[in-house]
Amino acid sequence: MTAHDRIQSPLLSISRRAAAVACGALATAMILAPSSAHAGDLLFRVGQYDDLDAQASEASNEFAQGEGHSPSSLLDLGVVSAASPKKKGSPAVAGYLYDDLNCSSCTESLELDFELDQAYAAGDLRLSLARYGSEANVVSLDGTELAQVRVSENNGARFKITLPAMSAGSHTVAIDYAGAGADNGNHLDYILLEDVSGSGSGSGGGGSELWRLGTFDGQYSTSAAGSDEFAWTGAWSDERIYDVRDADHDANNPDAPKALSRATQALANSVAQLKVEFDLERSYDRGELLLSYARYGAEMDQVKFNGVEIGRFQGQETVWIRAEFLLPAVTVDPQDPSSKAQEVAVRVVGERGDGYHFIDMLKLSEL
Repeated sequence: MTAHDRIQSPLLSISRRAAAVACGALATAMILAPSSAHAGDLLFRVGQYDDLDAQASEASNEFAQGEGHSPSSLLDLGVVSAASPKKKGSPAVAGYLYDDLNCSSCTESLELDFELDQAYAAGDLRLSLARYGSEANVVSLDGTELAQVRVSENNGARFKITLPAMSAGSHTVAIDYAGAGADNGNHLDYILLEDVSGSGSGSGGGGSELWRLGTFDGQYSTSAAGSDEFAWTGAWSDERIYDVRDADHDANNPDAPKALSRATQALANSVAQLKVEFDLERSYDRGELLLSYARYGAEMDQVKFNGVEIGRFQGQETVWIRAEFLLPAVTVDPQDPSSKAQEVAVRVVGERGDGYHFIDMLKLSEL
């Protein structure tokens, strides 16, 4: 975030989490309109939905404003349930994360305490976080890291994490500042928890689908089952190109690898990078295209659009995570057919995890 955004940011002081949280995955995603922002039963929401075309500082305007720097900020939500969800539209916690002691109004960690009135099986609950900025945030549940999220500078994002089995009783979600990027703080938009046990699988997400690889079903599995529809087999290579313009493209049974793996693993039926090539028939403004990418595992993925990185994300070995990326503006010249050609690439990078992970779904939608 820019210094200008940081000055305008509404922030508060909050109490630091005792357990140290290790840095992990980088993830990016986008915020949808309120009507399509979640498909499950809401248990709690902290913050409000904002327009991604707004300035980043406007996203956190509803959060309380405080004085000076504080190591952490705590919000106790009490008992949460689908029958009686907690909606904190003007939460008394910080909306800006930063670790600079000289920051006039910021915090290093946001901690949300809540109590479940019943137990939930693995995959029944989903945590979503919407935010801005290129800085990384570590997200943890009860002291265990789930993911680390990072967005391209001055862009908004949302990511969704399918949670493990959870018992009835007290739990804590923490969002910690982890630097990186411009390293001058980032705005939060909202955090929500939902029961998605009855939402089913399928193409996943809103908008009008332009193309898709795979079905959105991995969130209900803790194995490779979510990638079974990916049909390609072969020896490992650094890259495989998939062209959705081909006549034999099948969204539900794509001839694409089901996994990404590093060269140190070089597993059969996987590649280090999957590149998807496609055409756009017209120009799009920023905010009109949404890329959804769901996957499994602790490795970090880099996501690019037309060769430019739009984000990185990573989960854990027992967690399916889905990222929704807001794409930048695209110009298509009717007089130049070559300007229609576009590409999306996902590559496994870094050294975390066991070196490979499965793909659940890749999809481009028009909003």
